Amino acid sequence: MIKVDVEGATGFLDGTALPLKESEKALKEMETLYESGWVSLPAAYGKELSSKIKETAKKIGEQSEALVVIGIGGSYLGARAAIEYIISPNYNALPKSTPDIYFAGNNASGEYLS
Repeated sequence: MIKVDVEGATGFLDGTALPLKESEKALKEMETLYESGWVSLPAAYGKELSSKIKETAKKIGEQSEALVVIGIGGSYLGARAAIEYIISPNYNALPKSTPDIYFAGNNASGEYLS
């Protein structure tokens, strides 16, 4: 159970900024995240999930010339940041035996993607 102590902030809280009903809803949502295991997923996932990810990556690498990651904000920026950090911002220009990776996040127009 998550508890929030707002005793020191009561002078600033008049109930209009975040009505009690909404704050209770937010706490329930946070509890749901914790109870589902979502919050601890990065530390808790095991070898089975890791193996599935590696198998899928291998399959994509064998069957594809290119991979397009589509999304906005966090939907694609995490993947892009990881590749640029681990390998290079110039990943597609490097000699490699893996597919090129394109990010269609900020713009999905044909001209931009060309």
